[in-house]
Amino acid sequence: MSRTAKSIIAITFFVLSTLILFLGFFNNFWHVQNQQIFQTGLINSDRFIMGRLLESRRDGIFSKGGLVGVVKLYSNTSVLTYDNYPYQLQAYLANMNFVGFGNYNSQIGGQGMFFSFFR
Repeated sequence: MSRTAKSIIAITFFVLSTLILFLGFFNNFWHVQNQQIFQTGLINSDRFIMGRLLESRRDGIFSKGGLVGVVKLYSNTSVLTYDNYPYQLQAYLANMNFVGFGNYNSQIGGQGMFFSFFR
């Protein structure tokens, strides 16, 4: 088999493998996971990125070690902990102030730091 044919086979294998894995992770195309649990998992992980974006906006990209996490938001009279995605997103879009930031130490903050460069 020629070198060109081997290269074409390797490239084809790489492209097909990437496509198969992408479909599975991107939208649960293969239905490995229950769809409702899949959507909930995405939302739960997105809240950590939104928290990182808020922390990066206020204290810099490398604050708190660059880790992802959630923020504690102000209320009119007291401090409320809203650690689910809609409140993290609302706080980011409205440029709201927040009381504190809780690190999520089980995940490195590379994705959150990457998106912080583009905020």
